[in-house]
Amino acid sequence: MGEKDDYYKHVAFNHDSTRFVCACNDGVEVYDCDPLKLAFGRNPKLAKGLAIAEMEDNLRLFLLGGGKFPLDDNKRVVIWDEVQGRISSNSYNCASQVLAIKVSGDAVAIVMQNKVELHVYVKANETSRIYRSVTTCNLRGVCALSPGYVLAIPGLSEGEVRIHAAHRHPFSINAHANTLSCLALSQNGRFLATASIKGTVVKIYSISTGWGEKLQELRRGKDKAEIWSMAFSPDNHWLALTSDKCTIHVFKVNVPDSSTTSNSSAASNHEVTATNPTSSLSFMRGVLPSYFSSQWSFAQFQLKTKSHAVVTFSSKEPYTILVACRNSTFYKLKFDPAFGGTMKQEKYCIFPEV
Repeated sequence: MGEKDDYYKHVAFNHDSTRFVCACNDGVEVYDCDPLKLAFGRNPKLAKGLAIAEMEDNLRLFLLGGGKFPLDDNKRVVIWDEVQGRISSNSYNCASQVLAIKVSGDAVAIVMQNKVELHVYVKANETSRIYRSVTTCNLRGVCALSPGYVLAIPGLSEGEVRIHAAHRHPFSINAHANTLSCLALSQNGRFLATASIKGTVVKIYSISTGWGEKLQELRRGKDKAEIWSMAFSPDNHWLALTSDKCTIHVFKVNVPDSSTTSNSSAASNHEVTATNPTSSLSFMRGVLPSYFSSQWSFAQFQLKTKSHAVVTFSSKEPYTILVACRNSTFYKLKFDPAFGGTMKQEKYCIFPEV
């Protein structure tokens, strides 16, 4: 791992990929992505250890203490208001250790070992819990949250995903035979990407139907891997992921044009015809094992050093990937929507030094 992995405990992008936040041994740092620069952080009032930091609206942070000198108990999520320069009087006191926090708009999901709680803001400094859902043992804190209160969490059995959405009955998808390791929702809440601890296959589901229709099965590789992060592009046409193999993969996602976001630009002719590579024996689908009919990644990039990495798509530039790592390295990558292959590195830097 990188030399600063022990310093940065958690790195996460905000909802529109314009900033990312880092939980540190002695506080929190928030960076603008383009251009890359320190936005705020290193406040003496937060000079304590953090395990998790997530961002709501670029100025409000949800923090969980950790390390040798923690900011607070690991059962309490505190809120930092950058405008007021203080910790909010509002906080979330949980019955057990918090393993993950997900934020989207005015909704906050708090993940514990066997349950997930979803809270929303009803007015300034007041929240209301919408629901609480029991899960199977979820030590990885697997959870995904998108605008519109769409929540994807582990179900009650291994490999099962439970979908909660406003104004719809919850439903389950038997996605994998193994324990879930990562989930991602599209920004419009219509599509779900799932991965298990095996890490070889990623599945794409349409969840707007109310039952979960599998659209694609994508192959990351043939060897076991821990998938760390997944993200849909704003127009839902692409999916990017990172894993402990330190390769960034981008896949073409086959979704109906009517399901893309309303503010996305029209796809180029090259993008419309782009397809993920397949085996030369894929024509024998149903005869040979499923491995030979797999769809492989459309574009790839190998990170310079091994470090836990999170990925997102730029909201400003098409076909552009942003990667932030716990060893303090940042990448901006570009892929060719017509031919794929090795991505072009447009930026590489160490973000505390920018």
